[in-house]
Order: sequence, then C-alpha cells, then structure tokens
Amino acid sequence: MSRLRPGEVLAALGAIALIVILFADWFALETGSGREGVSTTGWASLGWLVVALLVLTALAALWLAVATVARSVAEAVLAGVVTTTLAAIAVPVLLLRIATQPDLGVGAPNDLVAVQFAAWVGLICTALIAVGAFIAIRDERLDAPESAYEPPEPRPAPQPRES
Repeated sequence: MSRLRPGEVLAALGAIALIVILFADWFALETGSGREGVSTTGWASLGWLVVALLVLTALAALWLAVATVARSVAEAVLAGVVTTTLAAIAVPVLLLRIATQPDLGVGAPNDLVAVQFAAWVGLICTALIAVGAFIAIRDERLDAPESAYEPPEPRPAPQPRES
C-alpha cells in the first residue's frame, strides 16, 4: 500500500491527540467553595500501568500508519491487529480509571475530585484509535487502485506423451 486510508488516519490522529492531551489536567480537587489548586495531568494521575497501556496503544497506532505507507502488507495487518487489541483493552480500563478518580495525592474522596474535560477527550481519543484500527483491518476494498489484481495468463496444458 502506498497511502493512508481513513482507518489509519483516524487511528493516527487519535494517537497524536492522546499523547498531547495527557499533558493537560485530567482531575482537580473541588471543595464546596470552588476549586482549590490541586490538579494533575494524565501522566501523573492515571497510574503507571494505565499510562503505559495508553502510550503503547498510541505507539501501535502510529506504527499502523507507518507500516501502511512504508512497509509490507503483512506488517500493516499485524500493526492493525495489535492496535485494535490494545485499544480495545485500553478503552474500558481508562473508563474505569476515570470513574474511580484518584485521590490526587492528598487522600481526597471521590466526591471531592472533579473529572476535567481533558479526561473525556482522552477517552474519546482512545476510542478513535480503536475504531480507526478496526476500520483499517476491515478495509478490504477491491475497487481501490492499490488493491487491483490482474491474474496472470493461464499456462497451456502439456501435450500428452506418445508411447
């Protein structure tokens, strides 16, 4: 293949946006009078296991885009399967982490921790990676120029032997 299809583009954009949004504040401490100044980025608040899963998912999505353009079809398919699998695991894990907010290092209970907009954007980006990778491995168009196949001419049958 020589160009990115919609699935690869969607997965790559989701990966880039996810890495960027991890630098934003995902959770903040909220008191009765308003927000106190305690907030944490996605890198610091999600836990190392969830961050590692998200980074691996984003890297796999970028691998999918690169493999589609510059590598063999087999590597692109492998990248698509790996990306789809990682993203399908990452979405529910991230949703669970957002639902069970961290204590922000100060022992704050769940009702005092507010989920910021960046957390939901991060979840959407992870879902975009999953959907894009699924579309990429599902795309089996035969009418695309890069999918065109012309079978070789048939060889003539051998002549029977004379005995």
